[in-house]
Amino acid sequence: WLAISQVGATIVPVDAGQDMLLDLKKVEGAITTHTKAILPVHLYGAVCNMTLLTEMATRHELKIIEDNAQGQGAYWKDSMTGSIGNCNATSFYPTKNLGALGDGGAITTNDKQLYEKALVLRNYGSTDRFINPIQGFNSRLDELQAAILRVKLKKLTKWNEKRKEVAQTYFNEMKGVGDIILPPQTEGSVFHLFVIRTKQREALRSFLFQKGIGTMVHYPVPPHLQGAYTALNFKKGDFPISENLAETVLSLPMWPGLTEEQVAWVVEQVKSFFAR
Repeated sequence: WLAISQVGATIVPVDAGQDMLLDLKKVEGAITTHTKAILPVHLYGAVCNMTLLTEMATRHELKIIEDNAQGQGAYWKDSMTGSIGNCNATSFYPTKNLGALGDGGAITTNDKQLYEKALVLRNYGSTDRFINPIQGFNSRLDELQAAILRVKLKKLTKWNEKRKEVAQTYFNEMKGVGDIILPPQTEGSVFHLFVIRTKQREALRSFLFQKGIGTMVHYPVPPHLQGAYTALNFKKGDFPISENLAETVLSLPMWPGLTEEQVAWVVEQVKSFFAR
């Protein structure tokens, strides 16, 4: 939402589906003659249906801008996420599947004009040293972070496979446990996070904390209810699925370094909580 605001565009949000991704039926209904682009988010490392989105964008002559910050290494059919849209953004924040040792990010595109404009914008709007035909930003990825990312990039596929192994254990062991709703299990997902849903979230979170298991809530307040966007006049009930997700989601431990023993301990304690 912040990126849309910063370029002066109008935010037209639609609700999530039960898979926690963009509800494509609602997207179609939100398109007007003023619409310029669709911005799908590959949330938690799960992948939006890019076939349907691409068909929709083509039919309405719209651009697609992928938010691939949590989908590094994911794919839809034969294409990597972050390579399907007209212009796509990713983050190299340290917790991402491909993370630097500090803040960073990148834009990916196959459009030469967009590529050349991005190069100018990231460097103060400069085409030549001290020549600034447009207003730009200081958004250059520094060489040290780039060097670290080049090393880590070679390990991304291996690390993502490990994430999938951890996720598969969770799927196998937590199916039918309590009121848990498991995340979508799709082929191209890379499980940046493993997010379950339960009406007993706070109690479960407290129980796991007492057992030495850290969890997180991604995310407790949906954007339309954030103070930053009160001017848009959204209210509670406008996006009920997103609001329900905010009240029930819980991220379990997920990273490539988890051992089988650690994953088994998480599973054991989750089952123990619901068996009480």
